[in-house]
Amino acid sequence: MKKFIILLIGLIVFTFNLSVYADSIEHVQGESEVVASEEKILYEELDMKEKLRLLTETALKYEIPPEILKAIALKESDMMQFKDGKPLISDDNGIGIMQVTNTTLDVDQEKLAIDTAYNIEIGAKILKNKWGLQFEGRIPSINDANPTIIENWYFAIMAYNGLSARNDPNKYENTYQERIYQTVENYSQIDVAEFPNIDIDYHSNGTMFFPNKHLEWESAVTESTQMFLPGNSVYVMNSLDPYKYDYGNLRAVPDQSAPVTEEIAYYTELEIVGGPYIASSNRYNQFVMYEVKGVDFSGFIASSNIRKKSTNVEFEVWADDKGSSDVKKKWTINLSQPVNPETVHARNIYIVDEAGVGVFTNINFSEDGKTIFIEPETPFEPGKDYSLFIKDLVSASHELLRESIRLPFSITP
Repeated sequence: MKKFIILLIGLIVFTFNLSVYADSIEHVQGESEVVASEEKILYEELDMKEKLRLLTETALKYEIPPEILKAIALKESDMMQFKDGKPLISDDNGIGIMQVTNTTLDVDQEKLAIDTAYNIEIGAKILKNKWGLQFEGRIPSINDANPTIIENWYFAIMAYNGLSARNDPNKYENTYQERIYQTVENYSQIDVAEFPNIDIDYHSNGTMFFPNKHLEWESAVTESTQMFLPGNSVYVMNSLDPYKYDYGNLRAVPDQSAPVTEEIAYYTELEIVGGPYIASSNRYNQFVMYEVKGVDFSGFIASSNIRKKSTNVEFEVWADDKGSSDVKKKWTINLSQPVNPETVHARNIYIVDEAGVGVFTNINFSEDGKTIFIEPETPFEPGKDYSLFIKDLVSASHELLRESIRLPFSITP
């Protein structure tokens, strides 16, 4: 094994084989710098794709949404373990890719500085310990404390950085946890719910405490898209502009740069066959890919293009259709008041066939906004049953127009 260097931090001298630092906060903020060393031992970064793999696999090991662990690594160190060939150490002693400082964990300081995988492991353990604070009443629990829900990690992420005033959303905008969630949205490409108002108070030492030990956050329902297992059912959906995109791309190999083999319509049901696979060596492509199969196709799709099949939305059957022989059947939906055009798109109005395959449609509305027109881009297939779904339509005055509805219909031979 290589000999390890002696670092000078201020006036304090320590070696990497020390088991602990002086007592301090477990996690730090700030731009990271490498402390100068007289030794000329240079370390090489792991390939970025390997670091993304380690972050993903370690997150899954600790039941942490990989989107969150990768966002923290990007925010803390730009996913770097070293700088100029030397261990990345911040002004306040944050070490490596996860910027770990003193911790109550039994940590090998030497490995923490030079072993990227070990540094990620310790960072994940610290975050998981912060998640556990809700069961001690030290941070609020959210809804049912399901760890696969992205929003449920709000207070654990806050605590990873520190329960101090700088992370109080009532005092400051763009707190640490909000920046982490923005990174999740930008680079894992999933939407996160708007943050609610939170009651926060302070101990005499300046650390936060929370008068309410539980938070009901109705819109906190964003499932991780990187924790799926073979056999799980998902459907095609993404967070892209719904007026430009109503599909997800299928590829022949798990590589984001590979050619697209097919565009799969929104709401098409898929089964996870394998994965997750790291699809890119770009630190900003933090999604993964899965091998999937549909009714008559298979391939690889990005996690950003799929969502967990949900049973949360209940659709009222609006009317029975006796069948039609018109393979180009058009639908006309009359409304009692003008619709908000921002809600008229393929996420809210869609057709799925009996096998769970989405249908590409053209959706338009009248000039007065009281009528919606829906027609298939290609003819329906005779002998098949279909369902038209309508949900989340909002009026021009921002009122929900009606409950979610399903209109079953069939195309007769």
